[in-house]
Amino acid sequence: MKLKITQTKSTIACLKDQIATIKALGLHRIERELALHEPYESNITITVDGETFHMSGFKGYKLIGVKAHTDSDDTIFCHMIADYLSGEEMQLARYEADGWGPSNLKAQQSDIISSDLALSALSEQFAYCKEQGQFPNEFWSLAAAFGEDINTGKYANASDAELKTALTDFQNSLIAAR
Repeated sequence: MKLKITQTKSTIACLKDQIATIKALGLHRIERELALHEPYESNITITVDGETFHMSGFKGYKLIGVKAHTDSDDTIFCHMIADYLSGEEMQLARYEADGWGPSNLKAQQSDIISSDLALSALSEQFAYCKEQGQFPNEFWSLAAAFGEDINTGKYANASDAELKTALTDFQNSLIAAR
């Protein structure tokens, strides 16, 4: 199996050092700071055996959740806070204060957000992402176990056929867990 990861612009090569420096200095707004120095690339691809695929991930998540309570007054109050924090005005204020990209759809359409290079690149990458949806705990347990196997070197000397079998088995276990 031949694997090659490519990127049109040279962003990834310098990102690790820049992020490490920013974290060491205790700075936030990483996305905005880095975007000032070099444009982000949203066209990241991976080539396997001569076939090119876009890198992808999951999109969509729960920014703010409210647990059900037996006391309906608590639940109502919690929903009011969640509505306020996830509203357009608060999401834009959070962006201004901390550089966090908004989850509110109206806030995402604002001029200030659409002019942010990092958030624009992230938005473009969403075309290649899958909706996250709801996954049972077993899904995450299986993923964690597979990641642990990789990190401990279980597949370090595996052949291409063994890796393909491991990935197929992992995929089948995820499908069964869903």
